Amino acid sequence: MQRKNLGKKGEDIAERFLLKKGYEVLERNFKTKFGEIDIIAKKDGILIFVEVKTILENEDFFPQDHITKKKKYQLLKMAQIYQTKNKISNFIPYQIDIIGIIKNKINPKKNKIFHFKNAIRDDRIFY
Repeated sequence: MQRKNLGKKGEDIAERFLLKKGYEVLERNFKTKFGEIDIIAKKDGILIFVEVKTILENEDFFPQDHITKKKKYQLLKMAQIYQTKNKISNFIPYQIDIIGIIKNKINPKKNKIFHFKNAIRDDRIFY
């Protein structure tokens, strides 16, 4: 399976997961010249930026291990750009979550989903 196609399927899985958990999905694939945010959602008055990482089940690492220091800074910058572009007050709370998906090639019911809430803050990652 091509990486781009795998990533798209992972984002679809993550969106359904968030909707089932009561999140309101506002936008997908918000892009600027600085990067992209996979999913932007809202729940309980908090704006949530979600990075989705998907791997196939036979890989020897976790999907969230693909979040580099450069990617963390990019996500923080993209969250600020989104807020500015959409005239969202700096006083509205926001967080950056990571959803890691291990995709089962044969049975989608066996996909594993890991949701790390508020995973990226400042220059640290928490998961």
